Amino acid sequence: MKHTPGPWKVHHHSHINEEQWLSVLNGAWDITHNGASNPAIVACSRYSAMSDEENLANARLIAAAPELLAACEYALEVIRENIETNSGVISEQISDCCDTLETAIQKAKGE
Repeated sequence: MKHTPGPWKVHHHSHINEEQWLSVLNGAWDITHNGASNPAIVACSRYSAMSDEENLANARLIAAAPELLAACEYALEVIRENIETNSGVISEQISDCCDTLETAIQKAKGE
């Protein structure tokens, strides 16, 4: 595993100039460090021109990434085991599902 281990969480905070930021953390927030030197920070972003709701939704999606990757890997494993149990007979829909999972996993891992 090359990515920062999960679980990750979203932390909403403001900087000295009251700009609103969202950080995705894999540990406790350390107020004595900025984003560049705080090892708990996985991603940090100043609120963009998007709505508050969209900014928060994006941060939550990033924070869920480790669990989503693990869920995709597990689902693919379970599907493949069931395919083997059923003598390799699969529907086109199951085949497409496996392809989609494999593509998502490869993208997440940079493969």
